Amino acid sequence: MPEQRLLRKRYRIIREIGPRSPKSAVYLAEDLEQPPGSKVAVKRITAADDVAAERSRREVRALQKLRHPDIPAIRDYWVDEDRTTVNLVMDYVPGPTLTDIKYRHAERGTPVPVGWALALAAHVCSILVYVHDQSIVHRDITPNNIMVSDGHGKLIDFGIMLDTGCDDTRLTGPQLEGSQYYIAPERRRGDDRSPGDVYSVGMILADLLADRLPGDIAPPLAKLTSELLSGLPGDRPDARQAFERLRSLLPGNAPQQLDLIGPDATLLLPALDAQP
Repeated sequence: MPEQRLLRKRYRIIREIGPRSPKSAVYLAEDLEQPPGSKVAVKRITAADDVAAERSRREVRALQKLRHPDIPAIRDYWVDEDRTTVNLVMDYVPGPTLTDIKYRHAERGTPVPVGWALALAAHVCSILVYVHDQSIVHRDITPNNIMVSDGHGKLIDFGIMLDTGCDDTRLTGPQLEGSQYYIAPERRRGDDRSPGDVYSVGMILADLLADRLPGDIAPPLAKLTSELLSGLPGDRPDARQAFERLRSLLPGNAPQQLDLIGPDATLLLPALDAQP
């Protein structure tokens, strides 16, 4: 899409941002109906057929019910006249992805601080507590879909989410959509409705800790990481249990902060205030 293109006589495309996939692209745009300089993210999804288009519409309806400070809100939505291009206008989240931060450390030859990795994993789990309570499974928890902005982890790209409260499995899409490395083993076996998001968090945490010597990882953290990566879903902690255990391992843990989960509350994690 050429820069400076105007969508709906309202959204002026500035540039493409984020990785492009075969089915979608995301653009930074200016919302001309808001104060000058107001930025939004516009995701344009190409639907292959009517079923795919309906799936996208259903995903939008599910996402519109999510109200969490660390999930970009949907501001606008429409389908182009060709009936194959779905447009989502969302809050723009400035800041690096977790992938960017990992690369930064690789270039420096320094490991990600353990406390920061713990704080980020706990924060993502706190978001997942809310998401799962809304009967939504993200299904694509990866470093590319976690951003760090203003001292908070932000969970983005619900493009292959599953609404477990909907019985129409016809619209859930291919079973193994998503980044293969982070997919829970039961999904590889065909269980597309498994809440494998916690497994994905475990994979991310293991990645962040991979550059450290075994003796540098405290036994409780090593045990928890192993449980998150269990091949049996029933042996893994759920998102709330994972959050509470990760939070308890952080230095200076304050038990009262364990209650700061929910759509109207922000989980305060000072370790995320400064990017590593």
